[in-house]
Order: sequence, then C-alpha cells, then structure tokens
Amino acid sequence: MWSGRARKPYGLLNNKTNQRLPLLLGGLILVQFLSMEATIPLDAAVYQWLQSTRSCHLVQLGMQCKDSPLWYLIVFGGLGVCVLGLQRRWTDIAHALLIVLSGAFLSELLKTGLDRARPSALPAWLVGNSFPSGHVIGAVLITGTLIFFLARKDVPVWLRVWGSGVALCLSGVIIWQRLYLGHHWATDIIGSLLIAGALLSVALRPPAFLQSARNVVSLGLIALLCYQMFYFFPQTRVLLPSVRSIQTDPLAVFAFGEKAPQEDFSGDWGRHTQEPLGPISWARQGDARITLTVPQSEGAALHLVARPFVKSKAYTCFPLDIIVNGQLVQRLLLYRGWREYTIPLPNGWIRPGDNTILFRTGEDFPMDEADRRTVAFHSVQLL
Repeated sequence: MWSGRARKPYGLLNNKTNQRLPLLLGGLILVQFLSMEATIPLDAAVYQWLQSTRSCHLVQLGMQCKDSPLWYLIVFGGLGVCVLGLQRRWTDIAHALLIVLSGAFLSELLKTGLDRARPSALPAWLVGNSFPSGHVIGAVLITGTLIFFLARKDVPVWLRVWGSGVALCLSGVIIWQRLYLGHHWATDIIGSLLIAGALLSVALRPPAFLQSARNVVSLGLIALLCYQMFYFFPQTRVLLPSVRSIQTDPLAVFAFGEKAPQEDFSGDWGRHTQEPLGPISWARQGDARITLTVPQSEGAALHLVARPFVKSKAYTCFPLDIIVNGQLVQRLLLYRGWREYTIPLPNGWIRPGDNTILFRTGEDFPMDEADRRTVAFHSVQLL
C-alpha cells in the first residue's frame, strides 16, 4: 500500500526502532491502564496544585485561545500537504491524511468505549468522557506526521527546523491548555501521548500486515462496528477510575435548592432554581450565609461547586470571599462555568455543631440587573 516514494528512507524510525518502539509504547499503555487506580493521587495532587496556582491572566489567555492552537496546527499541516501536492507526492499525501484521520477516529472510539469522569462538576453526558484527550492525540499526530515528512533529505534544513519548531510549540500550547483549564486529568494527557506515539510509530513505517489495503479496510470496519456497539449499548463500555469515582464520604454536606432547609439560609439569597447539574441557589450581591452542621471538628477543607453569573460566554475571573465563623479563609477566584473549588481550612476553624459560612461578593462582581444574582451554588462539603 505504501509503495513508491513512501518507501524511501526518511532518516527516522530505522528498522530496529520501528520494531521496538511500538512494543515499548504498547507496554507503557498497558501499564498505565493496570495502574490507573494507583495513580489517582497523582491526578488529585496535580489538579489541586493547578487550582491553587491559577492566574486570572493565564486562564483568560487559555480561554481566549480555546481551540485556536489546534486549528492553527491543522492549517499548518494543510500547508505541508499543499507542498507535497506541488511536488506531486500523492502517495505521501494519502499516507499523511490516513494517519491523522485514523488517529482522530481511534481517539473518538476510545473516548466512547472508556467511561472516565472529567475534572468537571457537570455530568459526563454534558461534557463527555475524559480519556483520552482528542485535542492532544490530534496535535501529536499532526506534529509527528509533519516532522516525519520534513525529515526527508530533499527538504531544506531551515524548513525542517522552523516547521518542526512551530508544530511542537503549538502542540505544547494545546497540552498545557487542556491540563491548565481543567479539561483533563494529568494521566489523561500522559495516556494520550502514549497512544498517539504508538499509533505514529506503527503508521509512519507500517509493518507488512498494514501495507495491504484489504487489511487496513478490514481493521477500519472492525473499529467502526466497535464504535457502534459502544455508542448504542453503553453497558459494554469500560469504566475507568478517576479522582471523582473514589472520593470519600464528606463529614458534612449542604445541598442547595428549594429542598434545602430554609432556616439554614440567611443574608442576601435570591431564587432557588434547577439546572442540568441539579438544584441550585443564587446568592445576591453582598453577604449570603449558610449554616453547616458538623458532627466533629476534623474537617481539613471546604469543597464547593459554584459558578458566577455571566450574561454570555465572556471571560470571568472575580473574587468571592469565603468567611468561616467570622474569619476570612480565602478570597477565591471564580471562573466561568460550573467548577469545583477546594479551600484548605486552618486547624480549629470548624467546630462541632453549627458553623456559619459566609459568601461575600463585591460591587465589581458581575450581576443580573433584574434580581442582583451573582453566584450560583450547588453544594458545599466539609472534607
């Protein structure tokens, strides 16, 4: 299948490497799957560290970029295809497109067949599964394929260096963005890199079995049937552990909404409504308090699920003061959308019995002009 120019030496992936690298990467993928539950503390530690060090400016940059780096990379790869077309290297073009498109489909197949909760407060049916990262796999496949074809001896050195450098930088931005903005766990990124690397190591210099068009089509049909099975029969999917699936029972929980004890609300609260996440309560601008009853004073952190009011999909990063029993614990920065926030508590700040937790928003906080809504709360837990 890959006859003609595609069989010329590229200066990368010699025979020994071509034989050993897929086995090595495949073994690492297997090790990751078998140790996924053991590496959950790593995911939790990285997520909490990122949450505590996030910068409004970097979050704004990441949200403004959104899918732009991937689209730039696709355009950059398209330019590479155009160069191959000018050189009439049609076999190379077909080879490159097949690698990227098959990789994108494999990513979607795995994401459909593997159930893993994202680091998001929203349910999976709204935000999708977390493993693997389609953005990361797509970026690595495009970058790896581009570098592979740039490594040919008939490509100028300056084009190799600049082309490879730009592609690697864009891929790095995509990986940083998916992790920093909380779209994926750290092990999702690691697994996506391994999967993309394994696919590249096989597809760039395919073994004899994959040099037959009939075999490639057969594999594609099998993958398509598996995708249909996972999609229409969710019970066939494989459940992968994540930080959210092994969370321990909290010491105390305050669930918002109409069914929450109204005597536990005080201060400036607005409406109790319903969203796909569940029942919520809106705090108005100013001070809004709840009473959290705790059986014992062993809690180490407050865990809350909240989102700020925004009129559109505009960027937000506004401070919310968290005050426990009259003492300011933290000025929390709220970002757009439903998110989970964990706030460490000093020893002794929580006492057995009733505890007052106050949420304070300033005049610079975005507000619904009609009823002064500022922040929606879904739950507060003491961990």
